[in-house]
Amino acid sequence: VVPKMVIVYNRRKQGVEYLKDVLQPLIKKVTEMKDLDLQLDPKKIYLNILSEEEIRTGKPSALPRSVTEEKAMEHPEVKRLVNEHYADLEQVCTLFLDGIISSIDKLPYGLRWICKTLQSSCRKQFPDATQEDI
Repeated sequence: VVPKMVIVYNRRKQGVEYLKDVLQPLIKKVTEMKDLDLQLDPKKIYLNILSEEEIRTGKPSALPRSVTEEKAMEHPEVKRLVNEHYADLEQVCTLFLDGIISSIDKLPYGLRWICKTLQSSCRKQFPDATQEDI
């Protein structure tokens, strides 16, 4: 119910303006990040490395194409790229979170009320959860 309330509310003029004012510059920053790759699936990264190697050398790779996630993560380049992509994803998430938190004074009252109601419901549903968890 709550997600539907948020969606419906954000379709209103105030909600659309808030989202536009807050998210548009953040999305622009992310789209301007050169070479941003947020792929976290080790198998896909592994296969991409194999493909790039085959293109670069013009020969089929000696490495097996069908591997498990665990085997793919054993490859040092895959491990490095997964860690790099996680760091990039964390940077993007921090950018959005900071942008949203810093715009709290612009948050329309109705949306604040929905968030407050959601928080109260979560506290009742999960009494042992910390404030940070909620």
